[in-house]
Amino acid sequence: MLSNKKYGNVYEILLPAGKYVYACLISEKNFGIFNYISKNKISDVNILFHKGFKMYSACDEMNIDNNTWKYIGNIDLESEGITFPDLAIYLAWNVSYSYQNSQVMSKGNAKSVSFDTYDTLVKSGRIYGFFAKPSAFEMWLSIFFEDYPEGVLDFRIMSERMKEYKNRQ
Repeated sequence: MLSNKKYGNVYEILLPAGKYVYACLISEKNFGIFNYISKNKISDVNILFHKGFKMYSACDEMNIDNNTWKYIGNIDLESEGITFPDLAIYLAWNVSYSYQNSQVMSKGNAKSVSFDTYDTLVKSGRIYGFFAKPSAFEMWLSIFFEDYPEGVLDFRIMSERMKEYKNRQ
């Protein structure tokens, strides 16, 4: 069976709150999420490209396979020099442990980096996350995307938002 997945493809994701975000498949299960969220759809990939990526995440690709996420275009990753970056392995509930280890996910493997490199990645929101279920990823985006990374750096804030979200359901 021929796969409809292609690196550089851009997908429209409708979040539970009725807003749209857009993701680019950069490599297997690795997405860049554009710095755009709105109730208004966008169809010009160039507009998204110029906004840049706000965050990166890993997620199962089943919503591409079943066409839940709508394909809207493609970016030539190679000619644009886009690769999936190293991302800090950060645990908001155990910040001191995270910093002691100063590990990043790099090309699918954990590796240690300097404290300063790790700190820069965390503060800029370059934080690794993997979502086995696209619906969990969509829920997470609807809760944390707008002010990312601030909402995920503090465990108390994360917990409060998760409770609020569950209470609305």
